[in-house]
Amino acid sequence: MRAATIHSFVAGKPLQGQGAAFTSVNPATGAVLAQLRDADAADVDAAVEAAQRGFEVWSAMTGTERGRILRRAADLLRSRNEELAALECETAANRCKKPWWWTCTAAPIALNILPVQLPR
Repeated sequence: MRAATIHSFVAGKPLQGQGAAFTSVNPATGAVLAQLRDADAADVDAAVEAAQRGFEVWSAMTGTERGRILRRAADLLRSRNEELAALECETAANRCKKPWWWTCTAAPIALNILPVQLPR
Protein backbone atom coordinates (compact mmCIF):
# COMPACT_ATOMS: atom_id res chain seq x y z
CA MET A 1 0.00 0.00 0.00
CA ARG A 2 1.32 3.44 -0.96
CA ALA A 3 1.33 6.09 1.76
CA ALA A 4 -0.99 9.04 1.21
CA THR A 5 0.36 12.55 0.83
CA ILE A 6 -1.56 14.81 3.21
CA HIS A 7 -1.89 18.55 2.64
CA SER A 8 -3.22 21.32 4.81
CA PHE A 9 -6.30 23.17 3.60
CA VAL A 10 -6.22 26.97 3.51
CA ALA A 11 -9.16 28.92 2.11
CA GLY A 12 -10.66 25.64 0.89
CA LYS A 13 -7.63 24.69 -1.20
CA PRO A 14 -4.90 22.11 -0.55
CA LEU A 15 -1.61 23.63 0.56
CA GLN A 16 1.60 21.64 0.79
CA GLY A 17 3.53 23.05 3.70
CA GLN A 18 6.95 24.47 2.96
CA GLY A 19 8.47 23.27 6.24
CA ALA A 20 10.27 20.04 7.04
CA ALA A 21 8.92 16.77 5.59
CA PHE A 22 7.91 13.97 7.94
CA THR A 23 5.98 10.70 7.95
CA SER A 24 3.10 9.48 10.07
CA VAL A 25 3.57 5.85 11.10
CA ASN A 26 1.49 3.23 12.83
CA PRO A 27 3.36 2.90 16.13
CA ALA A 28 2.39 -0.78 16.48
CA THR A 29 3.62 -1.92 13.07
CA GLY A 30 5.93 0.84 11.85
CA ALA A 31 3.94 1.02 8.59
CA VAL A 32 4.05 4.43 6.94
CA LEU A 33 0.54 5.90 6.87
CA ALA A 34 1.16 9.29 5.28
CA GLN A 35 3.75 11.76 4.05
CA LEU A 36 3.35 15.30 5.38
CA ARG A 37 5.15 18.63 5.58
CA ASP A 38 5.23 21.13 8.41
CA ALA A 39 3.91 24.62 7.79
CA ASP A 40 6.41 27.45 7.67
CA ALA A 41 5.76 31.05 8.71
CA ALA A 42 4.34 32.02 5.30
CA ASP A 43 1.95 29.04 5.40
CA VAL A 44 0.76 30.08 8.85
CA ASP A 45 0.32 33.69 7.72
CA ALA A 46 -1.80 32.51 4.77
CA ALA A 47 -3.95 30.38 7.10
CA VAL A 48 -4.44 33.26 9.55
CA GLU A 49 -5.44 35.64 6.74
CA ALA A 50 -7.93 33.09 5.37
CA ALA A 51 -9.37 32.55 8.85
CA GLN A 52 -9.81 36.29 9.33
CA ARG A 53 -11.66 36.54 6.01
CA GLY A 54 -13.79 33.56 6.95
CA PHE A 55 -14.60 35.07 10.33
CA GLU A 56 -16.00 38.17 8.64
CA VAL A 57 -18.46 35.99 6.73
CA TRP A 58 -19.21 33.73 9.72
CA SER A 59 -19.83 36.59 12.14
CA ALA A 60 -22.26 38.24 9.71
CA MET A 61 -24.45 35.10 9.69
CA THR A 62 -27.38 34.62 12.02
CA GLY A 63 -27.22 31.99 14.73
CA THR A 64 -29.68 29.92 12.73
CA GLU A 65 -27.45 30.00 9.64
CA ARG A 66 -24.37 29.04 11.68
CA GLY A 67 -26.34 26.30 13.41
CA ARG A 68 -27.40 24.86 10.07
CA ILE A 69 -23.75 24.71 8.98
CA LEU A 70 -22.61 23.12 12.25
CA ARG A 71 -25.36 20.51 12.07
CA ARG A 72 -24.37 19.70 8.47
CA ALA A 73 -20.74 19.33 9.58
CA ALA A 74 -21.85 16.97 12.36
CA ASP A 75 -23.92 14.96 9.87
CA LEU A 76 -20.90 14.63 7.56
CA LEU A 77 -18.71 13.45 10.44
CA ARG A 78 -21.34 10.93 11.55
CA SER A 79 -21.65 9.58 8.00
CA ARG A 80 -17.94 8.67 8.14
CA ASN A 81 -17.80 7.41 11.75
CA GLU A 82 -16.40 3.99 10.94
CA GLU A 83 -13.75 5.31 8.54
CA LEU A 84 -12.62 8.09 10.90
CA ALA A 85 -12.59 5.81 13.93
CA ALA A 86 -10.52 3.19 12.10
CA LEU A 87 -8.02 5.86 11.07
CA GLU A 88 -7.81 7.14 14.64
CA CYS A 89 -7.20 3.63 15.92
CA GLU A 90 -4.50 3.02 13.33
CA THR A 91 -2.60 6.22 14.10
CA ALA A 92 -2.86 5.51 17.84
CA ALA A 93 -1.86 1.84 17.39
CA ASN A 94 -5.13 0.53 18.81
CA ARG A 95 -6.58 -2.74 17.58
CA CYS A 96 -10.25 -1.72 17.50
CA LYS A 97 -12.88 -4.04 16.06
CA LYS A 98 -15.77 -1.55 15.90
CA PRO A 99 -14.34 1.75 17.18
CA TRP A 100 -17.34 3.86 16.20
CA TRP A 101 -17.47 5.60 19.58
CA TRP A 102 -14.20 7.46 18.90
CA THR A 103 -15.94 9.77 16.45
CA CYS A 104 -19.49 9.64 17.80
CA THR A 105 -18.94 11.70 20.93
CA ALA A 106 -17.80 15.17 19.85
CA ALA A 107 -20.66 16.08 17.51
CA PRO A 108 -23.52 15.14 19.88
CA ILE A 109 -21.82 16.95 22.76
CA ALA A 110 -21.32 20.09 20.65
CA LEU A 111 -24.87 20.00 19.34
CA ASN A 112 -26.31 19.59 22.83
CA ILE A 113 -24.51 22.65 24.20
CA LEU A 114 -25.08 24.96 21.22
CA PRO A 115 -28.24 27.01 21.79
CA VAL A 116 -29.47 26.79 18.21
CA GLN A 117 -33.07 26.67 17.10
CA LEU A 118 -33.64 25.65 13.53
CA PRO A 119 -36.60 26.99 11.60
CA ARG A 120 -39.42 24.51 11.02
